[in-house]
Parts: sequence; C-alpha cells; structure tokens
Amino acid sequence: MKMKKMRRPLWRYTVPAALALMLTVPAAAPVLAADQANVTATTGSPTDQVKEALDLLTQNHVSAPSADKLSDTAIRAAVDSLKDPYTQYFTPDELKQFKDSLQNQYVGIGVRIAFDPAGVYVVEAFDGSPAKEAGIQPGDLIVAVEKQSVIGQKLDDVTSKILGLPDTSVNLTISRDGAERELTIKRKRVQIPTVVRKTFDPGIGYIKVTSFSSDADELTSLELAALKSQGIKSLVVDLRDNPGGLLDSAMNMAKLFVKEGVLIHTKDRNNTDDPVTFSGERRRISRFIFW
Repeated sequence: MKMKKMRRPLWRYTVPAALALMLTVPAAAPVLAADQANVTATTGSPTDQVKEALDLLTQNHVSAPSADKLSDTAIRAAVDSLKDPYTQYFTPDELKQFKDSLQNQYVGIGVRIAFDPAGVYVVEAFDGSPAKEAGIQPGDLIVAVEKQSVIGQKLDDVTSKILGLPDTSVNLTISRDGAERELTIKRKRVQIPTVVRKTFDPGIGYIKVTSFSSDADELTSLELAALKSQGIKSLVVDLRDNPGGLLDSAMNMAKLFVKEGVLIHTKDRNNTDDPVTFSGERRRISRFIFW
C-alpha cells in the first residue's frame, strides 16, 4: 500500500521553542558551589531567567546534571502545568514512537491498553502478537513492569516501559480475578489492525476503527466496499476506545458517509470559532450507527 506523508494530527504537541519556562529550585536542594559574587539577580525576560537557572545548575550543582535532562524536565513541568491532556511534549525518541503509532507500527507485545486506577487495563490482545501467545487476555490488569509497580502511573509512562527493541524481553505482572502471575514476553514489531469488518444477519455490516492512522481512511473505504458488495442494508461504525489520530484520515472517513458538513470546531485563546469543513462524494448506505 502506498505510504502517505505525515498529516495534521488530531493531537497537539509542543516543541521547546514554543514555550516560556520557569524553573524552581527547592530550598532543600544542595546549595550551588558558586561564589556569591558571581550570582546576580535576574531582571531580564522569562527566557533569560530560565537560561540563567539552567546554566547555574549545569555548571555548579553537586550532581552535575546534563543540560538536556534539565531542559526536558523543565519543559515537561511547563506543559503539565497547563493541565491539558491534549498538549504533550515529546523527546526525539518519543516523537519517533508517536510517528510510528500513526503508521500503526510498534515494537512491543501487541496489546491495546487503557488507564485504570488499579493498573493498566488490557482492552485487546492482538491475534498473532507476543501478548496473545503468552496468554494475556482482555480484562487483565498490568500492575507491574520489571517488578516495579505501575499502579496509578500515566498511560504514556507505562507504555514507554513496555515498548523496547526487537527481540528483547519485558517482565510483566498480570492481575486476573484477584490472582497475580508473572509473564516474560519477547518484544517484536507488531502491525496493529486499524480497521476490522464483520457482518451480522440480516444484512447488517460492522466496521471497527481502532485509530485514525495514516491508512485508516483507505482501509475503511476498502472494507466498506466489500460490505456493500455483500448487499448490506445498514452499517454499524464502532469508534469505541479510538484514541484519535490524523485529522485528514478522520475527514476522509466522514466523506464516506456524509456529503458535506463540519467535522470539528476549534477555538483559540480568544474563543474565536474556526470550524473544519469538508465536502465529498456520499456513499449510499441506507442506515448507519456510530458507537
């Protein structure tokens, strides 16, 4: 299948140049080994303040922190302070993983997971995946990775612990029906199924879309054509547990069912509405339902 170029994501993410940062040094931290005469009060811009603080820490702090690590930590703190789940900061490695996810390619164990206060909830274990072969089932809770508890941790943090290099192994602690068991699973490259179709009598088609990846619109079109050739009279489109993806993919999918309209509304900080509209050929399905 022809690969597409990267398109606009439904998620937003930030880069360092877009941020004005503040770094707070706790009073209980080890003092800087700097001559007081060399420490001056900062009266410049917030960017100057951040640069001075980072320079002082990297040059004088007893732990000799790296500038990259401090910068990543400061940026994450600034982004987290927004309390916006749709704004994220990615390191180069995390950005690569994000791009891979849009192509639905991972090196991991082959599960779809969701957050749960008691651990990480397994929504699905994909056919032919290392997880499926190891016996992981939907409904299992991942409570520890490498024997370190992940209960209450962010989903992205747990995911980064499970992902890794091909042919390496990861140790998971699984809770099922109140009993825990440990599994050692070898990672491998997994192609996640984006679109799945089924048919139900009488004449009901079913399409499940797991993400708006780069090829989700093309795959949905192909599966829809296959269902129409079978003479379906109605269609169920299942978008449950779909975390999002590329705006263009979602828009092209909408064109399969609706001639024209507004896909989403966006508002900026001044509350100005900017609707995203679309138009295209309508596929004539007599009835469809979105879950």
